[in-house]
Amino acid sequence: MHKTDYSYHWQNENKRLIKRWDNAAHHPEIKTRPHHMHEKGQIKPSFEPTLTEILKIVENNF
Repeated sequence: MHKTDYSYHWQNENKRLIKRWDNAAHHPEIKTRPHHMHEKGQIKPSFEPTLTEILKIVENNF
């Protein structure tokens, strides 16, 4: 399934960002543009995740 716009935001109990996946087209340097991930202050290439994939990533990191 293709989504027009998405943003999956994962944060801890102190509201600090852990990871965020989105497809805002503001990082032309990323090979997978517009899909990218924010992690540890960096912008990284990503894929177009499904909600199920995101939930599995979160579950596997606890």
